[in-house]
Amino acid sequence: MGLSSLDDLELYENPLHTIEIGAFNGLSNLRYLDLSDAQLSTLSKDVFLDLSNLESLDLDGNSLKTVEVGAFNGLSKLTCLDLCENQLTILRAITFSGLNNLTHLSLDENEFAALPTDIFSGLRALEHLNLSENQLTTLPADIFSGLSELTYLNLSENQLTILPVNVFKGLSNLTNLNLQDNPGAPFTLTLELARTDNTNQAASGPATVKVKLAEGASFEINVSLSVEGGTLSASTATIAKGSTESGTITVTQSGIGPTTVNLGMAPTVPLGYGGIRMAVGSSLVLFTGDQEVKPLYIPEDVNRDGVVNIQDLVFVASFFGQPYKKDADINGDNVVNIADLVLVANALSDSAAAPAAHSQVPDMLTAVNLHQWLTQAQQLNLTDATSQRGILFLENLLTALMPRETSLLPNYPNPFNPETWIPYQLAEPADVSIAIYAADGRLIRTLALGHQLVGIYESRSRASYWDGKNAFGESVASGLYFYTLKAGDFTATRKMLMRK
Repeated sequence: MGLSSLDDLELYENPLHTIEIGAFNGLSNLRYLDLSDAQLSTLSKDVFLDLSNLESLDLDGNSLKTVEVGAFNGLSKLTCLDLCENQLTILRAITFSGLNNLTHLSLDENEFAALPTDIFSGLRALEHLNLSENQLTTLPADIFSGLSELTYLNLSENQLTILPVNVFKGLSNLTNLNLQDNPGAPFTLTLELARTDNTNQAASGPATVKVKLAEGASFEINVSLSVEGGTLSASTATIAKGSTESGTITVTQSGIGPTTVNLGMAPTVPLGYGGIRMAVGSSLVLFTGDQEVKPLYIPEDVNRDGVVNIQDLVFVASFFGQPYKKDADINGDNVVNIADLVLVANALSDSAAAPAAHSQVPDMLTAVNLHQWLTQAQQLNLTDATSQRGILFLENLLTALMPRETSLLPNYPNPFNPETWIPYQLAEPADVSIAIYAADGRLIRTLALGHQLVGIYESRSRASYWDGKNAFGESVASGLYFYTLKAGDFTATRKMLMRK
């Protein structure tokens, strides 16, 4: 009997290595196809061409390394595509061409380090995009441009250190954004005032100004304004979701002195948005004529969030060997290097007698970073007193990041359901593994963490993660479990409780 009327086909957990062209011939009414947890390594061009009515395609948990251009030809009605938990490292710009009705795309748990600028350009109906747990180090500017229907964007657990200009431009329906567990998180998004009627701030007025956000607003932003020596046409500026700037506000001078426009408190990031924080930039001083205007922030406050902290250290370091960034060039020598970072460290030493405890140090900063920075500082032979204070601060900070002894710490949360994180500290480099045992002593799972350097592995982005499953991928039952850390010659065991 023919299968021409079949609308749902489940082929999951099969030992499929390849799919031949024409394998789905005669299944033109199929709407749902599940090929998850098979052993596919390549998707060939036109492999699904016969499935013109397909709406959902599940390919997660395979071993896909290659998706040929044209692999999704003919799937114009597809709304859901799941490619998570594969081994993809690269996709061509036109990989998803023709998927005009796609609303859900899952690319998480692959190995992408970069993506083409136009990879999502044709997916105008896309509502849900998951790119978490990859190796993304950068994002092209405007990569999400045109995704006006997108409501969910997950970029957590990548290797992002900065966000590009216009990254959120056009995302006018976004309600959920996750950037947590990236080296640059929380990413600081800074609101800036800009004069729009004249490039010369000193020119006479009246003037028009806007509040701008380089990355674009991922949620509607409202910020209050105040003025000294003048009047404003509005006391609040609004940047609509998906936009990069507010409406125009008119500034009129009172008297003969300069007029200063100030931004109020940075807006609160709403629920559903993780891994970002808001800051306000410097005030805008207008109508000064020939008067000298001093900046309202110090150069060492690189990210302009009003405080010099370790975030500024990491921000400067992120531009080593990168295109020139003026804000990160503290000493004004047209090069961003270790000398600039040392000046930020000196400003930190002026504001605190000793470095913050390691619990206050952001996840992006490790003992390896400090070692590298101190080595570079020694190579430059920085002997002036300011640089020496900065170097001393870095040395003290390194000490705070170097555990005196290797130890296994309590997991969190505990009790847990279904996942938990297992933190530890390493006083020496070691090959690290964590074994999980049931209360009767049976080995449930071994988490092989590989060779790791000296450091503190406490945060969610650095601690060992257990998803509550055994070696076969099955969820474990409620009850008491033990976990044992082995790091070189060191061994320690603690207990934890799974409670469903």
